[in-house]
Amino acid sequence: MPGSVQRVNRRLDDADRGCGCYLAHAQLIPEMPNTAEEIGLFPCQLHDIVQAVPLRFQPFAWRIAFDTARDGCSLGQLYRSMSTLDGPVVGVLLVEPRTSDVDNGVNSSSPPSMGPSIIGCFVGCPLTLSHGSHHFYGTSETFVFGCSGGSRVRFYRWAGKSNEEYVISSAHYLGIGGGNDGAAIYLDEEMQFGHTSTHCPTFDSPALVGGPEQALSGRLLHHREFTAVRSIWFNITDRGIDLLGRTTKRCGCGQLTHVCSPLPTPPSTPTTPEATT
Repeated sequence: MPGSVQRVNRRLDDADRGCGCYLAHAQLIPEMPNTAEEIGLFPCQLHDIVQAVPLRFQPFAWRIAFDTARDGCSLGQLYRSMSTLDGPVVGVLLVEPRTSDVDNGVNSSSPPSMGPSIIGCFVGCPLTLSHGSHHFYGTSETFVFGCSGGSRVRFYRWAGKSNEEYVISSAHYLGIGGGNDGAAIYLDEEMQFGHTSTHCPTFDSPALVGGPEQALSGRLLHHREFTAVRSIWFNITDRGIDLLGRTTKRCGCGQLTHVCSPLPTPPSTPTTPEATT
């Protein structure tokens, strides 16, 4: 149920077996050395997120600022936990598509739900109520992301087009992105239920959670509803270890960093000298 600690057991697919990107979790997140076991976020997926944040923040460790499994399911507590923070935050949500109280679309062309998913965002400053419940804040560095199973992470950055609706905070809701079609991530005040717009203009992003189209009272909904199983917000602090260092190398999955372990080099096939005449 939302807010409870749940171990996520997933069978590694072929993409996981073939990847040589083994991020040093213990250095990046000392409080959570195994995100795959905790929330189902595999090393390469976490590495994708690390590489997506602005370059100046990549060398530093992440500290858990808020975790619904530890701090409870309350937006008020989330804001209080960030009131003394400085620097950017990364939100990681383990969610499940929610189909209660809605009717599945009859002519849906969307693929069926694939079970739990990871969605999240990068925000360049702590979440706060100081801007008021009707004013957006944040910067163009804000982005959202999503992934499921062993898939690589999909990122959606600011689309420009004069839409600067990055983040909006209220005692009753939290929204990442905005526009006529809604937020890319919307959470209620209990942080248990939310939805993701089928198109968020801020990031030009589709729904971050899969599943069939949904309708209510015969009207097609322009979002996908989800249940938040667990929400963790990290503060990127400059009091950490330089994870990237000054030298880099390319690992087997194509990432550039020395915390990756390269894939083993296949043995070379001996060649037979050509016969000379």
